Amino acid sequence: MKNIFKTLVLVALPFGLLAQIETTQPALTATHQATYINPAILPAYSTSIGTPVMSGFGLNIGLNGLNVRSVITSLDTNRYLNIPQLYNNLKGDNIEIDVAVNYEIFHVRFKSKNWYYGINFNTRNITNLRLSNELVGLLANGNDFYAGNTWDASSTAMTNIAFNELGFSMARNFNRFNVGGRAKLYQGIGVAQTKDFTLKLNQPKKPTEEISLNAGGVINTASIGVLTDSVNGRASTSDEKSIDPKNFYSMGNLGAGIDLGLTYDVNNRLTFGASIIDFGFINWTNNVTNYSINNADVRTNGLNKEQIDNGQKRDDYLDSLFNLLKPQVSENSFTTFMPWRFYITANYKFNRRNTIGAVIQGRYLLGSILPAYTLSYARKIKDEFHLTANYSIIGNSYTNIGLGWSLKMGPVQWYLMQDNVLAYFIPDQFQFMSLRLGFNLVFGEIRRPLKVY
Repeated sequence: MKNIFKTLVLVALPFGLLAQIETTQPALTATHQATYINPAILPAYSTSIGTPVMSGFGLNIGLNGLNVRSVITSLDTNRYLNIPQLYNNLKGDNIEIDVAVNYEIFHVRFKSKNWYYGINFNTRNITNLRLSNELVGLLANGNDFYAGNTWDASSTAMTNIAFNELGFSMARNFNRFNVGGRAKLYQGIGVAQTKDFTLKLNQPKKPTEEISLNAGGVINTASIGVLTDSVNGRASTSDEKSIDPKNFYSMGNLGAGIDLGLTYDVNNRLTFGASIIDFGFINWTNNVTNYSINNADVRTNGLNKEQIDNGQKRDDYLDSLFNLLKPQVSENSFTTFMPWRFYITANYKFNRRNTIGAVIQGRYLLGSILPAYTLSYARKIKDEFHLTANYSIIGNSYTNIGLGWSLKMGPVQWYLMQDNVLAYFIPDQFQFMSLRLGFNLVFGEIRRPLKVY
């Protein structure tokens, strides 16, 4: 069990110090990046090019069940963390930390006759860590608190995926409909993911009865060797503990995915849209290691007074206990499924320059869907300057105000999207934040005639 927690911490920390929920991007349709939300959105320019270094960078951060205020209000008068108070401040059943990073290395999108074609290459990382609140509850209350009951932290789960994405997109207008799709080739860089995790403690009513600890599950990894020393009983090399640079460009760990989208013009003012994004998988075959515990059931009478008073004997006892939970090691290939998302949109144009919109979206991961609801306003101040603002409800978070703009200066189109600007003013309360910025080279503005249905 000590090994499982070590992996959870070591793998998650380098990336998470996000829920991939983006509320501003759907309304900024003048940019190519809006097609990452719905590939059926037709671009404002016949050609869009994203260059390396400044093509685009995206960051999403999500916290659920915990924020900075929860920690601050759990400090006692000496500024020490009061664990019982922290446990009382937690909301829901789990603490969730989500981080997503998206670096667009390049894209090219162009119009040929009635079709729009595109290619993009992105490097991405998605980290999702879910910790059962009962992990804190055990520290806060001790195991005697659960006498006659079962302490259960089995909802704990983790997914961390680093991968490259090569996408090919097509879109076209068919009278009232726009349809579009993007086929994706995934190339995995590294991964760590739990599966069927179980951690339960059966605390008897009488102190003389045995405590039963049940643990099980699998941690699948590729290119991450953080457990080789403690499991195999030997010192791991530096290569085993780091991601091999070859994984960034090798043809191993391949997968595929698809984005699908459509829009429908009800009339010349009202448009509905729907899309599904990142529906795919990666099959991991290179540098694969699996650590599994097959429903171990360990029974113990707990520490005696001599072990409590003697640190060496206490450590020896705990080591012997953890050895009973030592995972089995294998090297079997496995498949991870991407955290897919869906979007349902509605936009109403008051005139050529003013639009209001609504978005219902959700992200599916770790067996649950995180929903978000957005109302937006978009203003075309000039043909070169687009501005949008929105308000969103994300999960149980109600303080989310987003801003975004795109500005064309010659062939250069700058853009900035910030989903929750309030995070800068009330950082102790923020739960979700998304940032996307960069620039495109755009040519050939497309002026579509106003259709009358």
